Amino acid sequence: MSRNQRIRIREAENKSSLPDRLRNMRLMGFYHGNLYLGAESTGVISDTFIFGYSIPDNFITGMVRLERGAWPSSWTQKDNLLFVGTRFGIITAVDMDDCDEVGRLNNMGNSIDAIAVNGAVYFGVNGKGLFKSDTGLTSPSCIGKGHVVSALALDKDRLFAFYFSNGNDPFLDEGPAGGLVEVLDSNLSVQSERDGTPYAVTQAVTTEQGLRFSTRNTTNASIPFGTGELYSLNQSDLSDEFLLEFPAAVNVLRELRQGILLAGLRDGQVYEVKGNERRLINSQEHGVAGLASEDDIIYIGSPVGEISKVGDW
Repeated sequence: MSRNQRIRIREAENKSSLPDRLRNMRLMGFYHGNLYLGAESTGVISDTFIFGYSIPDNFITGMVRLERGAWPSSWTQKDNLLFVGTRFGIITAVDMDDCDEVGRLNNMGNSIDAIAVNGAVYFGVNGKGLFKSDTGLTSPSCIGKGHVVSALALDKDRLFAFYFSNGNDPFLDEGPAGGLVEVLDSNLSVQSERDGTPYAVTQAVTTEQGLRFSTRNTTNASIPFGTGELYSLNQSDLSDEFLLEFPAAVNVLRELRQGILLAGLRDGQVYEVKGNERRLINSQEHGVAGLASEDDIIYIGSPVGEISKVGDW
């Protein structure tokens, strides 16, 4: 029987080690019994804080501070390394063994909107282009693009880059907006591309069943949390297939285990997805701000620092 428990980060035994006021908290990873979270301080120019939280000890285990970083805008975990991009253009690598920063790139010029890691680090900078660097974040190279990279996924030596829009504004231009997807090699050379994919892709995940990606449509003001959809991408011709619709925009998409996806929505709902079927597993007051898992236990983040623990234990 599934259980549900609430973890309150602000009630940690050493809560005084956290800044007094944090906002826009994100759940970014799980490693050896520790959750990893990020948030921003309040103020006109805010700093980014990335920290570990021991679940069994109810204890803040360490912290990294990024001056003038603002909130975490993208992140991904690769083994013991957590890569985090911020709204104000910083990307950092954190060793999750001891919450120690092992690499950083400052002043990238705008929000880091997507990150993917596989031997190298690939990331998109809003309005600047698509970048590649080593995992120590010391030698970035770039291809400039006019559109915004909103999601990245890796399959072996191929990088799939989804652009939020193909440049058509649904409010100003005739016809519906569309997206753009590119396939690039390890040197950021474009191998193929397709215009007209779904608009506003939020996340992309490579699974044993193929590549899946989610969207958020918030153009209709009468729908407060927007709507979201899930698609599969044919990796040969880049055609897409609609799989299912969600009652709100998708904030987070990740693979729980083979054949099973988790989708966290803007309205606080979390769905387990298998094929083109969905099952509601949790609902919370605030929008989903990150997902992590340990075996069959799922951790669901919120911007106020309350973590829902769902599963059998």
